[in-house]
Amino acid sequence: MSAPGSGSLRAKLDEIHQIELHIGSFLDNFADLLNALHDDKATGASDNDKHQELLTNCYKEINNMSDKLKNELNLLLENKNILPPHLHKKASNINNQKINNLLKDIQGAEAEAEAGEEEEATTKTTTH
Repeated sequence: MSAPGSGSLRAKLDEIHQIELHIGSFLDNFADLLNALHDDKATGASDNDKHQELLTNCYKEINNMSDKLKNELNLLLENKNILPPHLHKKASNINNQKINNLLKDIQGAEAEAEAGEEEEATTKTTTH
């Protein structure tokens, strides 16, 4: 026999899984777009239709995630004291650490991209 409320917990887990799927799909589409842009830069060619399709897919996934996250946030605000305090603190610390790690990764990637652009500009300047 299942615990009371376990059906609603299963539904919540399914909703969270759907958000994860949208995030994964967005990241896949965004990675495809970045790869296409990188390939275009390397070859000098450009496929604007492909870029537009990839951007549209990214936008759709962000829009879907946004709607689902708004619903989840509203439910969390209504039930913000659902976790015992010690679990709430632990979950917050884990999420904050994940967010900080992602931000560091993004900042590192941006710095690498800027360094690559500066190196490319320097190479072009010295060869002309």
